[in-house]
Amino acid sequence: MTNSLEKLAEPNDELPATENAAKAGVTPLYACPDHPYVSIVVCTLGHRPTLERCIDSLLAQGCQHSEILLVLNGNSNQAFSHRFRHYPLRLLQEPRRGVCIARNSAIPKSEGEILVFVDDDIVAHSHWLHELLQGFANPSVACTVGRVLPEGLLYSEGPGGEKAYFNEQALTSRTFGPEKGWYRAILRGTVTGFGCNMAFRKSFLEKYALFPEDLGAGSLIGAADENYMFFQVLQHSFCIHYASSAVVTHFFEGDESQQKNRLQEFRAATFAFHLKLLIEEKEYRWETLLNMFAGGRRFLHASIKQGVSLETLELLSPRERLYSYLRGMRIFWRAHRQKVLQERRKGTLRR
Repeated sequence: MTNSLEKLAEPNDELPATENAAKAGVTPLYACPDHPYVSIVVCTLGHRPTLERCIDSLLAQGCQHSEILLVLNGNSNQAFSHRFRHYPLRLLQEPRRGVCIARNSAIPKSEGEILVFVDDDIVAHSHWLHELLQGFANPSVACTVGRVLPEGLLYSEGPGGEKAYFNEQALTSRTFGPEKGWYRAILRGTVTGFGCNMAFRKSFLEKYALFPEDLGAGSLIGAADENYMFFQVLQHSFCIHYASSAVVTHFFEGDESQQKNRLQEFRAATFAFHLKLLIEEKEYRWETLLNMFAGGRRFLHASIKQGVSLETLELLSPRERLYSYLRGMRIFWRAHRQKVLQERRKGTLRR
């Protein structure tokens, strides 16, 4: 096992060489003691071979005004504890399945004023942490998100994937405020940012919104948790800062068959998320419907356009994509029914 303490003194030679990696090498604007204390939260099922590489890259930030919380999302595992016994981090355990449940369990146990959340299959680039924190110099910013560089076969979604990771928005730092049109921007995915590289003020999470436990990996819906949190930030009149220089590489592993399965799951989860907003956010119901109709028109146009097939755009045929949407309806209904039953049980317990 690599000794993580030794790793701190070495260059981060495990980072992938990409043409955009140099953007992460900007010198921090302030020294470690000048920023609020930070808790970096990594939730894991414990079996990813990339986990040590992820932890090493976090330690290689060299920030002494921070802590790392590694949350095992599953049953207690002595082998897992033994695996990280030499790492300077705190091990937590959350037996209930779901990344949002695991994140929420870490919040009251964290010591930081800023909570940073990353996935266990990322590698943080040089100065990533300090670049991500710069947005919080603005007191109206409750959330910052950094740039994600994809690596591996599974990231590719055709032109859509290129837009998400390599367009002008992904290369440009900016701050989103709760001005007119923010809700539509979230629905259309134009608020750049991914859940594998984001940070929140602890005070915002404690006072306004915890992570949605019916969304995200390990839940029935399985995705869209970051979009829901962006929604909460802007709805409560705070801002989101996107830091293009706060870069992580996200590794996607697998073959074409796994890629198609991932795309189908993503499409189903996205549709289920729209249904969730449609039912639960009455104030924005009309805009949600308009966005769903617009998406339906784009789907039909791409399906019938001469010489163009959705299969060439993102590996899914029109029939496979339609199946994903129908599956999303079933997923939402199951998740909504489960949530209602849980709320009724809690109400019974209160009485």
